[in-house]
Amino acid sequence: MREYTNDDYGWFYIDSLEGLTHFEKIKLAILLENGSKVFEIDKHIDLLKTEFNDDKIEILKRKFDKVNFEKQLKRTFDKNINFITINSKEYPSSLLNSPMPPIILYYVGDINLLNTRCISIVGSRLHTKYGETVTENFTKELVDNGFTIVSGLADGIDSIAHRTCLSSGGKTIAVLCGGLNKIYPSINTSLARDIVKSGGLLISEQALGVQCRDFMFPIRNRIIAYLSLGVLLT
Repeated sequence: MREYTNDDYGWFYIDSLEGLTHFEKIKLAILLENGSKVFEIDKHIDLLKTEFNDDKIEILKRKFDKVNFEKQLKRTFDKNINFITINSKEYPSSLLNSPMPPIILYYVGDINLLNTRCISIVGSRLHTKYGETVTENFTKELVDNGFTIVSGLADGIDSIAHRTCLSSGGKTIAVLCGGLNKIYPSINTSLARDIVKSGGLLISEQALGVQCRDFMFPIRNRIIAYLSLGVLLT
């Protein structure tokens, strides 16, 4: 288990706030600079008024629910899941400079892979034999040249990319649509385990218990794209 600071816990709390959009959470993060300041929000009301209206400020001023916060943390750690925040040293600069960077990334596996040379390989769930062959060939070649393979753990091309990477002795990152304790699709649960066992990485911006929904896929895909030097679409 990694070591965490009050700053980390502050970002965890900000990310779990209800009533704020993702952009508003990012705005809050920029204003406060240090996540721990959210625990003493009353001291920063004048600063908040420069960017937030009274209704949003009331949301932020609600009494901090320490019990629920600690319950969420315990639930995360009990599942052997860690997280990095937008302020963590491991947070990749490519993602940090994207238009909508995740505040929190939950993970299982080797977080240092986020800062290696990554190529994303994604594609159709209903692929052709030709598509399978092309994906396998490209994946093997990229692994041989030292690239980390990023994909979405979906059926079809994503799964082929992950499995080919593993069989070729490479490292792969799976970016999940839902929470890390809700592997989707469930048929790839064993593949997810194999990725971690081989020194790979599972990540998600979704908290534990969040189930994957259709609208989440394009949101998830921005992470796949910004982690990578390029995207191969089969």
